[in-house]
Amino acid sequence: MSQFNHFFNSSGDDVIFVEQLNVPTRIGMLDWEKLTRQVLKMDIQVTHNIKAASQSDDIKDTVNYASLCESILTFSDTQDNDLLESLAEKICAHLFATFSINELELKIAKVGIIPEANTVGIKIVRHAVDY
Repeated sequence: MSQFNHFFNSSGDDVIFVEQLNVPTRIGMLDWEKLTRQVLKMDIQVTHNIKAASQSDDIKDTVNYASLCESILTFSDTQDNDLLESLAEKICAHLFATFSINELELKIAKVGIIPEANTVGIKIVRHAVDY
C-alpha cells in the first residue's frame, strides 16, 4: 500500500511514484557518519499529466521512473550534506530542473540511526512554481 495517501496534488495531474529507493550518499553531522556512505530510503511522488503517454504508448511522453531513479542516485552520489533537509531541497531543485513535473513529494529516511526506531527522516512537498 502506498504511503502517499496525503500528497497534496493541486495541479490535478497524474502521479508517478517510486517507493523505497536505496540511495547511498554521505550525510550526517557527526564525524563517524561522514566516514562512509549511508544508504537512505527515499519515496518519491511526482505529478505529470500522463494522457499523452497513454495514447501514444511512448515513454517520451511521460516521466520515465527509471530515469527518475537514476537521476536521484547520480545526483545524490555527488552530495555531501550534514542535514537531510538540505539534501532534500537540492534533490527537489534538481528534479524540477531535469523533469517536466509540477509537484513532488520526497520522503527521506535514515535506517537504524536511532536504536529505538526503525527509521527517522523528513517528508517535504514542493511545487515547480517555487523553483
